[in-house]
Amino acid sequence: MTAIGTPSGPMLVRLLQDPKAPYKGLAELLLKVGDEAARDQGGAALVRRAAAEKEIPNDLWIAMGTLGGQNVMDFLTQKLLKGPPAEAALAAKALQQARYPSVLPLALKIAADPKANNLVRDEAFGV
Repeated sequence: MTAIGTPSGPMLVRLLQDPKAPYKGLAELLLKVGDEAARDQGGAALVRRAAAEKEIPNDLWIAMGTLGGQNVMDFLTQKLLKGPPAEAALAAKALQQARYPSVLPLALKIAADPKANNLVRDEAFGV
């Protein structure tokens, strides 16, 4: 796939849309070879997979954070703000996978809030 480069992006996105396909390796590969549009579509596919899960696996959180995109940012931000503490901490951990400048003010606010859940607050420091 890396030899094919950017043209392999749409195929990787289709694979990410398949709930049975392994997302971790596909997300990493799409990050390497996909253009911004393909990465955004891949991120949206991961968000749909996460939304269908009763409990989101740790690798899926990491894959979303790694791949990024607007849908991923919106999903992770919502989980960080309104999710139960365990999910909020995982969302913060996912946001640590890449640098998202738009999330920094929110992470700083949570990290500085002495009333915030300790686990979430600790993970917000890493963002």
